[in-house]
Amino acid sequence: MGRRGLWRLILSAAVLAAGCREEKKSGPDLSSPKAAAITFTRALEAGDLATARMASNASGFEGDLLEAMADSSSGMNRLTVIASARLGEEARKIAEQHAQINMTKVLSEGAVDIQGNRATLRSKDGGSVHLQKTDNQWRVDVGALSKGQDVSQVVTFLRAAGLAARQVADDIDAGRVKTITEAQDVMVARVAANLPRQMRARLIPPNPSTQPAATPST
Repeated sequence: MGRRGLWRLILSAAVLAAGCREEKKSGPDLSSPKAAAITFTRALEAGDLATARMASNASGFEGDLLEAMADSSSGMNRLTVIASARLGEEARKIAEQHAQINMTKVLSEGAVDIQGNRATLRSKDGGSVHLQKTDNQWRVDVGALSKGQDVSQVVTFLRAAGLAARQVADDIDAGRVKTITEAQDVMVARVAANLPRQMRARLIPPNPSTQPAATPST
């Protein structure tokens, strides 16, 4: 899926309508690649780390990535719910513009390619989710997201984003943030503040309005 696909998954999970959730059965539905992928996505959206773990294959640093994904996704979902309630439908529209798609719908309409105990669920926009069948159940292959690369910075960023989303949701709920534009600005500032200094300098561009004016050349 790659980092682009990872963020698409996170952002899309944040705007899943609560009314679309089905009642939980005796356990997560891992009977098919599509069912497992949707179960995984909904678990992330709800911050249900236990179900997300059951619906995926993750160990070691992959477990840290999975935890950060759930933290970020559930935080962004809370922000979307609070912003929609306090700031109006425009808040949800903006969230949907960032996500671009409803991940549940995309996954349900995707094409599945099964090769033995491996499967790839491909969406019409070119995204893909890789799954593996173990113990007669399908699970999302979290390792395929990282492809063996160091994801420590991704984990740090996701955790910072999840915390920032909850902080901004609290600000909106308390009336300290009153507009969509203000919420977006505060979100960027909160994410930056939650990152380690060195990482912040690399990932967050400086605000030109806060930089000293250039000295004219002579």
